[in-house]
Amino acid sequence: RQKNVWQQRRLMEELIHIHKTFDKVIAMATKVQQREFEGCIFKNCDFSNSDFSNNTFIECEFIDCNLAMLQLSN
Repeated sequence: RQKNVWQQRRLMEELIHIHKTFDKVIAMATKVQQREFEGCIFKNCDFSNSDFSNNTFIECEFIDCNLAMLQLSN
């Protein structure tokens, strides 16, 4: 399982994401910025206490994700 989590986090390092599914990504207290997500699905992810400022989300879905204290601003 740990390998899958690492692969999912590395996938988020790309700058542009179109129609991708992120499943069980654990990125607690992580800074993810300057990314574009379009038509993406996030399932069972944990982004608690993370900083997702200065990203673009277009028609994305967050399903059963932990977004507690997630920072979102432009």
